[in-house]
Amino acid sequence: GVVFLECVFRLYHVLPPSSMRWFGRQVPSSQYYVAIVCVLVAAFTSPFAGIGAGLALTLLTFLRQSTMTPPVGSKSDGAQTMSRTLRPVWELEVLRRVGSRIVILYLQGPLFFGSGQALATSISQTVEENSAVQFCVLSFAKVSSIDYSAVKQLKSVMEKTRRRSCTLIFCRMNDGVYTALCA
Repeated sequence: GVVFLECVFRLYHVLPPSSMRWFGRQVPSSQYYVAIVCVLVAAFTSPFAGIGAGLALTLLTFLRQSTMTPPVGSKSDGAQTMSRTLRPVWELEVLRRVGSRIVILYLQGPLFFGSGQALATSISQTVEENSAVQFCVLSFAKVSSIDYSAVKQLKSVMEKTRRRSCTLIFCRMNDGVYTALCA
């Protein structure tokens, strides 16, 4: 038992370091603290309580990290964005002329109830800030997954933008995200 506890307390050398510093020293990863709590709860109560504490703390850590990452990685307008698609000269001219009516939001990470609300707010603000925007393109290329609550929030913001004469266009999504959005 003592060797196991010693291994757990030295675990911070194996886990990836946290980006936080305290008094100039690197703080161990949140996974380290979860492991310590699991072992301590299991030692003083029961192994099942230790497992439950670990699951709860892991879930809270995931939610905290997911909400810290904004769902919109970057934003650009249609006039300034250059795609990899080779376009005829006349299309490029049209994009330069009317591209300011198009805004492109590059989404990132998993979308769930927390980040879905932040995304809906970001889309609403983007459309309200510029009344000339007629098309808002959402690129899902870096979105790994989406849950029901985020889909519901997207559908709600879609109605709001439609009332402002702006169309949301979804692109570059994986099969899982596509299936969730179509449901």
